[in-house]
Amino acid sequence: MYASVVCFFITALFECFIKLGHQAREFQGNVLSMVKNDFSGSIRFIMKERPDIMKILLLAAFSRFFVMGVTLVGLPFLVRAVLGLDAKFYGGAESAMAVATILGSIATGLLTGK
Repeated sequence: MYASVVCFFITALFECFIKLGHQAREFQGNVLSMVKNDFSGSIRFIMKERPDIMKILLLAAFSRFFVMGVTLVGLPFLVRAVLGLDAKFYGGAESAMAVATILGSIATGLLTGK
């Protein structure tokens, strides 16, 4: 818990140094039309200008669809019923999966160039 608090404040400190350009736009119509225009612009950008982003999103959604079922239903059943272990072992398995997810993301980023 203390490590999470420290990491939160370190992240908040780093966010103070982010510089974003501001583009002032004219307000046209109501809020719903503005949201609709922004959303359609985002979809158009993903579909037409950067279709590789759309492919990545679909791949992530497709793989997540199958992984989440196994994670949410299968892992507790395997740990508790099949292996007959305590809830603390289930917590350990969840933690191991979180660490594996982070390491897998780092490995993917490092190996992408190869």
